[in-house]
Amino acid sequence: MALGIAVADRCDAPVWAAALPAAAGLLLSRARRFRAHAAVFVAIAVGLHAQAARLAQARAASAGEPREVVVEGVVARRSAAIAPRWIELDAVRGAGIARLRVFATQPDDLDAWLPGDPLRARLRIAPLRWARNPGDGDPLRRLWRAGLAVGGALPHRSLAAATAPAAGPRAWLHRTRARIAVAFGAGGAGAGLLRGLALGDAEALPAEQREAFHRLGLEHALSVSGLHLTWVSAAVYALCRAGLRRSAWLAARWDTRRLALAPACIAAFGYAALAGWAVPVRRSVLVVLAAGFAVARRRPQLAGASLSAAALWILAVEPDALFQPGAQLSFAAMAAFAWALRPPAARERRIAAALRTSATAIAATAPIVAWHGGGVSSAALAANAIALPWLECAVLPAALVAAVTAAAELPGAGAVIRAAGAISAATVSVLGAVARALPALDQAAPSTPWWIASAALAAVGLIARPTPVRAAVALALAALLAAAPPAPTSPAPPRLVVLDVGQGDAALVQGNRGALLVDGGPARDDFDAGARRVVPALRALGVARLDLVIATHADLDHRGGLPAVLRAVAVAELWLPWGARADPGFTAVLAAARDAGTRVREAGRGSPRRRIGELTVDPLWPPREGRASRNERSLVVRVSTPGGARVLLPGDIDARAEAQLLAVEPDARADVLLLPHHGSRGSSSAALLDAVAPRLAIASAPCRSRFGMPHPEVQARLGRRAVPMAWTGRDGAVSVALHGPLRAVGIGDPFHCP
Repeated sequence: MALGIAVADRCDAPVWAAALPAAAGLLLSRARRFRAHAAVFVAIAVGLHAQAARLAQARAASAGEPREVVVEGVVARRSAAIAPRWIELDAVRGAGIARLRVFATQPDDLDAWLPGDPLRARLRIAPLRWARNPGDGDPLRRLWRAGLAVGGALPHRSLAAATAPAAGPRAWLHRTRARIAVAFGAGGAGAGLLRGLALGDAEALPAEQREAFHRLGLEHALSVSGLHLTWVSAAVYALCRAGLRRSAWLAARWDTRRLALAPACIAAFGYAALAGWAVPVRRSVLVVLAAGFAVARRRPQLAGASLSAAALWILAVEPDALFQPGAQLSFAAMAAFAWALRPPAARERRIAAALRTSATAIAATAPIVAWHGGGVSSAALAANAIALPWLECAVLPAALVAAVTAAAELPGAGAVIRAAGAISAATVSVLGAVARALPALDQAAPSTPWWIASAALAAVGLIARPTPVRAAVALALAALLAAAPPAPTSPAPPRLVVLDVGQGDAALVQGNRGALLVDGGPARDDFDAGARRVVPALRALGVARLDLVIATHADLDHRGGLPAVLRAVAVAELWLPWGARADPGFTAVLAAARDAGTRVREAGRGSPRRRIGELTVDPLWPPREGRASRNERSLVVRVSTPGGARVLLPGDIDARAEAQLLAVEPDARADVLLLPHHGSRGSSSAALLDAVAPRLAIASAPCRSRFGMPHPEVQARLGRRAVPMAWTGRDGAVSVALHGPLRAVGIGDPFHCP
């Protein structure tokens, strides 16, 4: 079945192609000795048909135009326990597709809608458009695999109403989860980790805490997965069995292993329900039960068959699980544990159990993490060996006890939550300090030969029985992937890469011996382009260090993501416009620079040029003196290469500032122009375009921007001068080779952006 799903996805096979393996299966089934082969062909046909049909429906829906419709559906999922950014509807009627993601206009517009609620709403729907950047694969295809191709904006909460009273266990469950999430607010700095472990709401963690977990290779601990469910069920199983064995009467008449299995299963289901019963959690429950069944029966050889049956069931219901990192990691970890299962010696239980578990987990999952572009920290083994048992044995139980007391509104619930919050806060504080003491994690997906080598080494580690050998292999694997160069990206440096950050700017100029970043994209309460878009792209492009970061001005869509960049990547120097240190908009940026030990200086017209490897950076604007708006005093720079290519990066200056710049800069020519102010109507004047004479213009703005950028008048000015325009919202991240022929390269197929 997995093969059929993969063929349909990779080859864009039509739905009718499923008839071929189905026919082969029917023919083979006529002969008794080939019936096992026939079952394989039938499974391939089922997987191929399911995935091909889903992709065909998504592809057809993605070609539609924006329109207003009234839809009905059932809430299936929400992005967070409280104040979700979006909800997903299943069984949708009125939109031409079975699944739909609804986005909130205001933070609490969707707060009242819980999974299981029937909903009718007037929405403005449009094909989903997702940012596309280096290292992020094809995010739109990931949505299509899940059956999501259309999104809807809810203009106002009054335009949504229930078609029937909310009732049933799912509605009760999610109201309980919302009550727990609110109560966890008393947990202080540790509230986010409590919500992540107990409710599966990892988005509740602040960006700095998530980055610390990432650096230490502990990101998997933030999601409710097979690991947490295994610990909870195993703890309940061990406690119940120990209690049952105290009764001589029960121990003589019943198998205490089977008696203890029932409450362990109930505990796993209860934790999964508390965590929201989302698709990944349901999947993990099935995997844990499959492995637990074999272990409880003292027949480890059944684990493989049980996991295979679980995989078959999951793929039949959710074909896209084959491509989800969470599903791959869950199955890999559980399969590795089952493969390596053996009764440990009494001395090993005390000394090496944690080390053996961590080494097995790293050996099984590190190649998968690397394949998906995640970093593999050289400190991962130590962090997992020490921090993971603490999280599972102290923080997780505290979070679950606090959740139960909050849900039941027991006396003293507040004190329990505060105590759990103190444990959680101390944990994130220590992990944050350790993560900050480590060098920045600059790893991206390795090139194919390195990935194959890591997979082979992982196999050796899983086959090895002695714990010291397995630990040594895991250490070697972490070191191998940490040292592996990233997969090469095209075009080669020197190059300009304008990242797709939505309504904002983030442009990387990368040479062979240095790199600079101009702006870091937007940030708001629920999204940070620096952490989500810029940092992963830098890793994918092989940028281990930035010689210079330039904040053109203090507007949030330009400087919002820079604190995350400064925390995650080593930065030698930060430039601000003349007089901008006093701007309150730069408070967070300056604090992050101070914490990272980055030099800060103000620059503008009159500043000396800066050499970064073979690149030359010339500050052109603003003047040291003068008063004007933030946009008008944007720090404008021109970057040149030894081959003579020039790139002009003007921030958000408008036509007035453009005229002032041209009055003092006799030679403003550049080969590539990043359109000022995202291509707004009041910028990119005819005078600027004539003086710069670009051979290529780039607009950094989303497709169907609510601000109408790049403006049609600007596009017309470029057209009259025969200047081609690349557009991040349409083309994804735009890469331009600053050597040889000038050509813009996007990511994936261009979107239709009227």
